[in-house]
Amino acid sequence: MRKNFRILLTTALLLFANAAIAQGATAHNVKGTITIATPIVKEDFSKFTDGSEEKPSATNIAASGTIAASYTSVAGWTGASVFQAGGAAYIGMDNSGFWPEPGRLVTPAFDATGNDAVYHVKFRARSSASTDNLTINRKSKGNTNVALTNDWQEFTIDYTSGTATEKITFSPQNHECFIDDIDIYQTHQEEADVAPEGAVLYENFNKFTAGTEMAPKQGDIAGQDYIPDTLTMTPGWKGKHVFQAGGTAYLSSNGEGDFGITTPVVDLSHNAGTFTLQLKAKLYTGGQASTLSSSVIGYLYEVVNGVPQLVETQYADISNTWADYSMTFNRGTASSQLVIAFYVGEGWIDDVALVQPTSTVKAPVATEYAELTETGFTANWLPVEGAQSYLLSVYERGNGTRTYVLQDKAVAGTSCAVTGVDTSKPYYYNVKAVKDGVKSIESNQIMVLGLPVVTLLPASGITTTGFTAHWKSLNRATTYIVTSYINHTATEPETFALIDEDFKNFKSGSIDKPDTCRSIEYNVNDKLSRADWVARNRLDIKGGIGLDNSEQKQYGTGWLHSPLLDLSNNDGNVSVTLSTYGSGAKRFDVALCDADGKKISAVECAATNAWNSVTVELTGGTQTSYISIELPESQTGSLFINALKVTQQLAVGDSITVPYIGKEVPKPYKAKDEYSADFSIDNWAKSDTYSYTVQGRRTFSSTYILPRYIYSHKQAPVVVNYPVSTGVGNVAVSQNTDEVMRYNVAGQRVDANYKGIQIIRQSDGTTVKRIIR
Repeated sequence: MRKNFRILLTTALLLFANAAIAQGATAHNVKGTITIATPIVKEDFSKFTDGSEEKPSATNIAASGTIAASYTSVAGWTGASVFQAGGAAYIGMDNSGFWPEPGRLVTPAFDATGNDAVYHVKFRARSSASTDNLTINRKSKGNTNVALTNDWQEFTIDYTSGTATEKITFSPQNHECFIDDIDIYQTHQEEADVAPEGAVLYENFNKFTAGTEMAPKQGDIAGQDYIPDTLTMTPGWKGKHVFQAGGTAYLSSNGEGDFGITTPVVDLSHNAGTFTLQLKAKLYTGGQASTLSSSVIGYLYEVVNGVPQLVETQYADISNTWADYSMTFNRGTASSQLVIAFYVGEGWIDDVALVQPTSTVKAPVATEYAELTETGFTANWLPVEGAQSYLLSVYERGNGTRTYVLQDKAVAGTSCAVTGVDTSKPYYYNVKAVKDGVKSIESNQIMVLGLPVVTLLPASGITTTGFTAHWKSLNRATTYIVTSYINHTATEPETFALIDEDFKNFKSGSIDKPDTCRSIEYNVNDKLSRADWVARNRLDIKGGIGLDNSEQKQYGTGWLHSPLLDLSNNDGNVSVTLSTYGSGAKRFDVALCDADGKKISAVECAATNAWNSVTVELTGGTQTSYISIELPESQTGSLFINALKVTQQLAVGDSITVPYIGKEVPKPYKAKDEYSADFSIDNWAKSDTYSYTVQGRRTFSSTYILPRYIYSHKQAPVVVNYPVSTGVGNVAVSQNTDEVMRYNVAGQRVDANYKGIQIIRQSDGTTVKRIIR
């Protein structure tokens, strides 16, 4: 994905050197203490074959007070008003007397004196009514009531002081009920393999014996990057500010931003690269449990020729109590490596496992939501081959727990409308695939946090020198990002300048003393003459922009990215000319990248301590490409640019859409119903049109989990045609109703073969929405 200035995190942890790949893709045989359940009475009612839940059998199989042994796994069951219900037991009501009497189901007698006379009763049940209570009676020891609904629920009741002749009776209070999967058992501790099934890598930090949880051992055991192999189950762990804490690992920021623990390089290419990071974690809050929040982050890297490349990031909210967390990744490779860190603060981790499931059903890939409103959105995901249905879960997160809006909702297709939620706060969703009754693991998680699409209004004041864009007010937006585009069609062979930037709006700073605008990513709409440029580690000088690598360990390398451009003309060949000055930096890269950030072609260029012009030829342009100018990691200084031109050869009839001018319009204290922005045009050619889109932006104040800004999606733009004189004044007139261009829901231009939602702009300004499958 193209880097943009909305990324949550301020640090990409580069804690890598060359590392050997952990061999194999099987679990380590790790010994540890685990809990073993020993069944005492277990009944799944699989022999209750007559009837169904919708229509239980009419025969009371407990009419004599006992239930024939042919119906149960173990003899000795008794009861009253018990009926078969297609694999479940149905406990009815006895209406033969003056008052209805609830039926009952009674277990055989069992011995519960072992395990210090502690045992557990687990079962599933539901009522035939919307609500009722189920009474669980323990012989001579009193009753326990559980609340039933019309949906199946699972219950577990713990008992002490067991005897050699225990019996459990289940009886509804007011309405008939169903019961299934009764499991009465005791537990004990045993030493056994504790790595999760399918674990490719497992670490329990049992060798981190120094210190305690509340008083970690002083001294960073990863002070030289590598953690001693004697302290881990698998060699090759690394990190920074990692401390022993009595059988757990304590990750401390130590006042710095780059800290965390790094796994060995492992093969995670199986199962189409889908795997889960499982771990226990606990946040240190220093007594501020009610005010401090954070996330545990998993950064997935692919190590190529010894160089790590970040490919995916997932996270889970955590609290100040130990809990289990799981994150699903979809881009594992044969040389993968994970960094585990806390987004803010510090804390403990334990029992880290990288697990690739053995299920034959691949997990789906959840994709960006769409059609966001103030009360709903559409969840989307990619299809899984052979899947017959999907299970969608939507939830809120907080303090390490999920509060579900939907849980495992069955969906036939690859999208689902979610309604009745308040999208002013974040929601999350994931998906499972189902094939022949087998479920996949959860997909990756998508956070839903944005703004509804802004409603655009027609332009006014259209002349050959400009126009005024209009749009409606959007609730919760604090600023509007207005982007205009030029839609150019070549009337003769030409060299078309997509970008021709002289940086004249950069008014201050010098090479010796530049103005610093350091940030992980920084939009530069306010200074450049074309919209949607993004820079990282930006330095400003008069008449130029700089990229800085002096603090790349904390902020990453410096780069400048163009907007997404249609570079598919001229067989994808494009020329980039720029004038540069190296201040400490001796080389830089100019690359053409696709929308996912993958470099399609790149040229390494030399930088000198004098202004120097260079032209590079790039290939492989697509309809959604961008130009990247970047300082490699090997460079420690700065690079300045004072001229930049991107050109492409166009044949007669070739069309191209380029971002023109971007503006930010703040929402005033007293909101209005409508807003507007003026755009000036130089040399409007009659064969060209202009257009505009508007995004709402919402700003969050201090927050650990949420991004600084959220944005609404771009919509199909309003097209502004060349003004035609009517004798009354210059107005925009539709010349025909031909198709002008197509866009996806993100406002990017696409062709007719694009799969998904297409928004087709007609030449008369109207739009048509189509779904292409």
